[in-house]
Amino acid sequence: RAVAPKVWNVFCLDNGITWMIGLDGECFRLCDDDPLNTCEELPYGQESFLDISRIVLDKHGNEWILSHKGLYRYGHADKTSSLHFVMAEVFDHGVWFVNSLTQTAFYDENKATFNYRERLDSGSRFRISLRQNDSILLVCTSKGVYQNNTKEGSFKKISDEDWQYIYVDTQGNYWGVRENYDIVRLSADRSE
Repeated sequence: RAVAPKVWNVFCLDNGITWMIGLDGECFRLCDDDPLNTCEELPYGQESFLDISRIVLDKHGNEWILSHKGLYRYGHADKTSSLHFVMAEVFDHGVWFVNSLTQTAFYDENKATFNYRERLDSGSRFRISLRQNDSILLVCTSKGVYQNNTKEGSFKKISDEDWQYIYVDTQGNYWGVRENYDIVRLSADRSE
């Protein structure tokens, strides 16, 4: 008699696919239309439910698995990267990835290429990101806040502060929360 795995996390994608992550790192992929007959366990070699950070679907239907052992793309035998990415943000033109040490990478959907990009401040830690529009991604690190133009691949430091959270209001002002819970506003013209 088979024992059903205990499921820790579920990722429901817009393409009708659901991923379930078991407590022991099992990784199951199933089709929502016929879950009993389409469930497959995938050998991504995870040891714990904590090993899978996130699963995202890009605009071209690629399913990206962000894990401690690397970055995988469903349907491809090899890892795309050995880095442990903790954030993925899907844009019309591609997917941006950031790992906990602020190494960035970009998958260009039009060229089907994966490229590592500049690392932000050396020794900084990734905190959180916020997508502002289809070309701007705000990235908060332990050594500052960056505005990333995803179409150009450029980064511009807009604050030296360590923000734990970031929000954008309707006037374009950035609001940050510091580690000591103080709230800071960076105006639309980027002056504090």
